[in-house]
Amino acid sequence: MKIHLKFLGSLQYDLKQQNLPYQISSEKSVRDIVSELTQNPQFKELKSFFTETLEKKRSLLIFINEQEISVLDGMRTKVKAEATIAFIPVIHGGMF
Repeated sequence: MKIHLKFLGSLQYDLKQQNLPYQISSEKSVRDIVSELTQNPQFKELKSFFTETLEKKRSLLIFINEQEISVLDGMRTKVKAEATIAFIPVIHGGMF
């Protein structure tokens, strides 16, 4: 089953990827896909956006077909064929 991965912002430069077709064997959760990706040396920079239990940190937004996963089922959201998962790092900073 094919899905599409998009890495935006600084991730596209860190991973040297922006749009990537990706094969999964069956319908999987976002957590399952992130687990696969973070075990692959090609995506090692992605690992810093997740805790050891693969919960995403606040510095990363994940969208599935243009919907942020927090309005779906979070990391348990199921990803279906031809879905697009976008990973968008959030930049923090400023004065207070």
